[in-house]
Amino acid sequence: GVCTDRQQNVIVAGNMSGMTTKCFVVKYDKDGKELWRMEEIGDTAVSQSRAVIADKEGNIYLAGDCRHQPILGTTKVGKPGAFTIFLAKLSPAGKVLWVRQSSPSAEYGNEAQSVALGPDGSVFMLCEDNGTTAFGKTDVVSRGGADICLVRYAANGDLVSERSYGGRGTDKACSLFVGENGNML
Repeated sequence: GVCTDRQQNVIVAGNMSGMTTKCFVVKYDKDGKELWRMEEIGDTAVSQSRAVIADKEGNIYLAGDCRHQPILGTTKVGKPGAFTIFLAKLSPAGKVLWVRQSSPSAEYGNEAQSVALGPDGSVFMLCEDNGTTAFGKTDVVSRGGADICLVRYAANGDLVSERSYGGRGTDKACSLFVGENGNML
């Protein structure tokens, strides 16, 4: 994913492939000079950056998913052999402030899809759920094939809500937008 902040810096989130796939975030100034780079750490981890957005203070939110245990900043994400969806908040300087993650799942295909900001500073993450996943104390269970899962966090990382949408077949949403009035599209 790619986004800009209020200072016209460009933030790029992507994946490096080799023996494993690892996620990264790079911030460039408006002239293309690299300001900083954050790379996931881990030799056996497989992680994917799926979406990135910057808030009005310049903090960066990275949505992704992983298998095994990558390290973002100093936080181990996931569990060996399990699939985990994550949301990380980075400071404008690239320091990982917090990481929130789903319960590890044996189901293949649990993926982050999109991230959006609400007018109150809350963070929405759109996900694909293929089985049972939990971001808090409540399991989100798909009703058939893949279902859509919407998770909302406060700016400080506290879980506000998590909901699943879908029917017996496969349901998928790839993008999310939250307007100034808080309505979602």
